[in-house]
Amino acid sequence: MFRAAETTPSDVLEGHDGFGLLEIDAEVLFGMGKRVIYRPQWGKGTWAYGFSKKDEQSRRDAAFAARLLIKPQL
Repeated sequence: MFRAAETTPSDVLEGHDGFGLLEIDAEVLFGMGKRVIYRPQWGKGTWAYGFSKKDEQSRRDAAFAARLLIKPQL
């Protein structure tokens, strides 16, 4: 994950040809009981904690709450 204020969509997708890009507000993740941790010393990335492969519903809820910025190229 990246903070929109620190990067651009083209920077995020650099080297990932064909990939798409979603955007989600941290408040949505907080509301789902997830943790979002920003550590600038680790670079531009932000980490969301609390998701697991077994936790399909919260991953689905986050996906539906996200906005499509760039559609993937199939």
